[in-house]
Amino acid sequence: MRATEKAAAPEEPSIFAPLAGRKSQSVTWLFPGRIPAAALSLIEGRKSIGKSTILAAICAQVTGGPTLPGCRKQKPAGCIWLGAEEDLESMILPRLKTAGADMKRVHAPKRDPETGRTPRLHFPTDIETVEREIDRLGVKVIVMDPWSSYVDIGIDLHQENHARSVLEPLADLATRSGCAVILARHLRKGTNGPASDQGMGSVAIGNVCRAVCRVDAHPREPKLRTLSVVACNLAERAPTLTYRIVSATGGGAVIKWEGTSVLDADSLAEASFDNGERDVRGDAIRLLRTAIRDRWVGVNQIVTEAREAGVGDRTLRTAKAELGVRSRKRTSGGRPHWEWGPPEGGWPSEV
Repeated sequence: MRATEKAAAPEEPSIFAPLAGRKSQSVTWLFPGRIPAAALSLIEGRKSIGKSTILAAICAQVTGGPTLPGCRKQKPAGCIWLGAEEDLESMILPRLKTAGADMKRVHAPKRDPETGRTPRLHFPTDIETVEREIDRLGVKVIVMDPWSSYVDIGIDLHQENHARSVLEPLADLATRSGCAVILARHLRKGTNGPASDQGMGSVAIGNVCRAVCRVDAHPREPKLRTLSVVACNLAERAPTLTYRIVSATGGGAVIKWEGTSVLDADSLAEASFDNGERDVRGDAIRLLRTAIRDRWVGVNQIVTEAREAGVGDRTLRTAKAELGVRSRKRTSGGRPHWEWGPPEGGWPSEV
């Protein structure tokens, strides 16, 4: 090689690679259609509605306890429970035990024997620490209740870029480790509109999570609870489940699953406006019965009356389905239109 010639500079390796070498992966579920495994999920609801009871039931199943609706018995695994608002010994521990969790498989941060203090984890700073524990303890579920208590100081969860700086590393952690990370959050006070807009913080929180579920009181039966799917980009929305929280033998409370409901997350969100001070579901039912009585009425007329009364279209149609109100298509003046009529077997006695 001549002295004047320069050796070619080595080519830098690319940071990209073709997708042809990667394999597709099927979705696996902890709770079919509601809580995916190896992903980030969110359970939300108003304060004291029972979010922690649902989370305890999920942990119980993972550790080998009672199965959730639609689930099969799986090999027991571990859970990490990060709970900030409730005392571990007096509230969280009894709830998990009553739910049927194997307490040898549920892990929480150690309390310092000298100071009595429990260290607080913060994310994304402590992600590597937690990832080591996931592998060491055989953990398949991490619960953060509420998750906003476990973010690094200085992060404003109302700002999208701040929220994503925490959530996206947590989502990556879930994918890498095969562990479901389940976040709990409260709803904003006095919030109406779609269910997807009612959670505290940036809308990015719900967008980053693969599934968002919601806990509500049933609008017609206050002692009945509902678990609905607000959003899920891994499957079609699963039907809303209903359940009761009943006293257990020896103390405590457990979930008694009742079945499914025609109510969806948006209908329940509308019915729970202002913490349930207004019975929107009841308004819709009463409006339908008053407007229809024993005759057939044009849908446009009923919808107009409902909107004037502050009853949303979704709530109105859900009430229609619940009551069994009939539909038929008619033609008048050469134009087709729809009408609603009384239920086939008459109006229910309790409406």
